[in-house]
Amino acid sequence: MSMITGTCCSVEGCHNRSPKDGEILRHYYRLPAIITNQGSECETLSTERRRLWLASLNQDFTGKNLANVRVCSDHFVNKNKASLYQRDSPDWVPTISMSTKSRGMLDTKSAAANARYTRKVQRHKKRSAAAALKELSPCDLPEESLEPVEPETGVATQTDIDQPLYLAMAEEIQYLRTENIDLKEQVLRLSNSHKIEEFRGRDDKVKNYTGLPTFEVLSTVYNDVEKDLPKKKSLDKFQFLIMCLMRMRLNLPLQFLAFEFCISVSSASRYFNEAVNVLYARFKPVIQWPDGDRVIRLVKQKYTMLSGTLPVDMLSCRNSENAIELDKVLFVASCLANLCPSVVDCN
Repeated sequence: MSMITGTCCSVEGCHNRSPKDGEILRHYYRLPAIITNQGSECETLSTERRRLWLASLNQDFTGKNLANVRVCSDHFVNKNKASLYQRDSPDWVPTISMSTKSRGMLDTKSAAANARYTRKVQRHKKRSAAAALKELSPCDLPEESLEPVEPETGVATQTDIDQPLYLAMAEEIQYLRTENIDLKEQVLRLSNSHKIEEFRGRDDKVKNYTGLPTFEVLSTVYNDVEKDLPKKKSLDKFQFLIMCLMRMRLNLPLQFLAFEFCISVSSASRYFNEAVNVLYARFKPVIQWPDGDRVIRLVKQKYTMLSGTLPVDMLSCRNSENAIELDKVLFVASCLANLCPSVVDCN
């Protein structure tokens, strides 16, 4: 004797089984699962729906695997299960012939509920269409031409855009708004951060950020090296120079500079080395040294980077040059200190 296989309906007294359906198209729905990863509303709805399905089945499932429970489409008013967010639909829970006693009896309650739900959907569609027409042509479309609609009495309705899609769209809009705000803040911070206008006439800021005595001296240094500074999309040439001087003066970590100038940490490191190379190449042939001991003492006071712990990569050479990176930094810092009146006359 061969075993009977296939999916069978778990409703009491229903003998529908998938191999026996033949040409009759039936769907067999699982018991709704409790969804816990899509928000509290989704979890509450799915929990309530599962409870109502079990109540409608009205059976003792103790010791049975609920994952094997199936309900065929014959037990739904419209022969199809409603989606989770169609709470007012008569097909949210199976109601047709759910027991042996009710089999064959006319379910007027479910039919009436389905009729009410259908009318509610139609009313909502008419209201939406009327509102859309009024919005598109408010002057050409008189009020009398709009079909009067009945007031809506339900709590939820089904539209062409159902609630899951609406929630997904709302979430996407909120994400785009947040991203737009973040981008605006970055653009504003980058456009106003360490521009040359912020230093003009503010010698105290120039001294604290760069170690140079006045904006005039800073401007002279910038004009002298501007043509040799590389052009970057993320920074203008003045910001490129200021970032280098700020790190030497204040021993700022690369992570801080990356945040301050809205660039990556690797870019901050690369830009610093490039700026040091430009300053080193430009200053080397023109600086005349006074008393070396006085310069070194002043360099350590002004450029705290040389007093702190330096990264290991600054002990290496780049581009097959004889000078290591630390020597270049020390040389540039000494040159900048050389421009201070306490060492030598700026003229």
